[in-house]
Amino acid sequence: METILTTVSRAQCVGLAAVVAALALSACSGSPLTGGAGSPISDWAQPRTPGGALVAERAVAPQAQSSCSYAPKHNPALYVANYDNNNVLKYKGPSYSNPQTLFSVSGPTAIGKDASSDLFVASTNGSNNVVDVYPPPYKSIKKTIAPAGLIDPDGLVVDINDNLFIADFQGNQVFVLAPPYNGSPTIISGQSGPIGLALDNNCNLFIADLNSGRTINEVAPPYTGQPTVITNSAFCAPSGIAIDKSGNLWVANFSCSNVAEFKPPYTGKPIVTITNGVVNPHTVTFDSKRNIIVGNDSSTITIYAPPYRKAPIITISGNGLGLPLNAIDDATTM
Repeated sequence: METILTTVSRAQCVGLAAVVAALALSACSGSPLTGGAGSPISDWAQPRTPGGALVAERAVAPQAQSSCSYAPKHNPALYVANYDNNNVLKYKGPSYSNPQTLFSVSGPTAIGKDASSDLFVASTNGSNNVVDVYPPPYKSIKKTIAPAGLIDPDGLVVDINDNLFIADFQGNQVFVLAPPYNGSPTIISGQSGPIGLALDNNCNLFIADLNSGRTINEVAPPYTGQPTVITNSAFCAPSGIAIDKSGNLWVANFSCSNVAEFKPPYTGKPIVTITNGVVNPHTVTFDSKRNIIVGNDSSTITIYAPPYRKAPIITISGNGLGLPLNAIDDATTM
C-alpha cells in the first residue's frame, strides 16, 4: 500500500534532527578544507580507503561505517542529544543503563565528535542557534560556532579532517566549515528541510531532505556543484541517515516508522526494513557489533542485532531520556 506523505513543518517536527553518524573506519587523505574570506572551499583532498543523534566507533565487519567521517575509539558509550530535557546524556555500554547527565544545553538537536574527542552539539531552542564545542571531560564550552546566516542547525557531521557540516533545517541549506570554523563557509543551498547528514567512503555528502518526502541529495567534494537527487518510493520523510563501509545507505523514515537499508544507487527496494519498536525515528547509527541504534519519537532508543529481523535486543527509556534527536556511540561502527 502506498503511504501518503505530507510536508512536515518545523513545528510538527519540533527540533527534528538526524542521527548523523560520525562513525568511521579510516581516513580522508590530504589537507583539511580551506576557505578564505569570501572564497569557497577549494582544496578538498581525495580520500584514502575507508558520520544527531547516535555515533559509533570502529568495527571489523562486512559493514563498517564510512571512513570519511571520524570514528571515536574510546570506551564504549552512547552520547544523546536529549532535546526536550535540555541536556546531553551519556550511557555506558553494553547495557546502556543509568545515564549520566554530562551538561545542560538549551534544545540540543545534533551531536558529533572530532579527532580530539571534542563533542560538537547543535542547539536551536531560543535565540542562540549555534554549534558549541565541548572538550573532554565535557564540563565547559571551548568554542561556539555561529556562521552568519545559520538559522536552525538540526543535523551535523564531522569528518576525519575535522571539517564540520551543519544541516540548517529552516534555512534549507547546509554549511561546510573548515577548522577553526571562523572562515567563510561553503553553502549548499536549494535543500528542502535538510536534517540528516552522512559521508560515504569518497567523502560524498548525503543530505536527507525531510520536507521533500522521498528524496536524499548527494553532493561531491568540494561541495560546490549541483546535487545528485536520489528518489525512492521507500523513502518516507527521511530524517536520520547513515552509510556503512560497503556503501549501503540506512534511512530512518520518520513518516513510515521504519529504518531501511538500501544498496547503491539507492533507488531499488530495501534490503532490510526494521519496524519492530520503531516509532517515527529521528536517528540511526551503528555500534561495534554491527547493531543498529535508533532514536525514536516515542522517547525510546532501540538497538537491533544482525540480521535486524527480530525485536530490539535493548530498549532504552525513562531515567531522564526525553526526545533523543541525535546521538553518537563511542563503541564502534559497522
